[in-house]
Amino acid sequence: MRGPGLPAGKHVKTMAANIDLAPTILDAASATASVTLDGRSLLPIARGAATIPRAIVIETGPKTTGNPWYVGLRTPRWKYVERSTGELELYDLQSDPHELTSVHADPRYDATRQALADRLARLRTCAGADCRAWAPVPGPRP
Repeated sequence: MRGPGLPAGKHVKTMAANIDLAPTILDAASATASVTLDGRSLLPIARGAATIPRAIVIETGPKTTGNPWYVGLRTPRWKYVERSTGELELYDLQSDPHELTSVHADPRYDATRQALADRLARLRTCAGADCRAWAPVPGPRP
């Protein structure tokens, strides 16, 4: 991102999604949306504000074609996926950044998997500020 008031050459590793484009453009234009937006402006982060952990919904579709689909949640550390076939996937991106081994069936990750499943269920139907709320996800049990 570049523009007036943004430091040149700065690189941040904050997760962002298309949902953040409209709030960012409105913020840059000092404009206000006439509807509630689900994303957040990236300008404060680009200007040096601390990043806030978040979860972003990932999905394929359309679900009406009869073809397999999935919906999931991506956080800075975790990727959780629910497939239309009933299969689950859970990756600890800290220890497995290439998503080679799903730990969804490992009992040490039960609390993590459940927290991500619950968060995904809330995000699938949220709107506005509800979508921007964050609750930490527990890590695996030792």
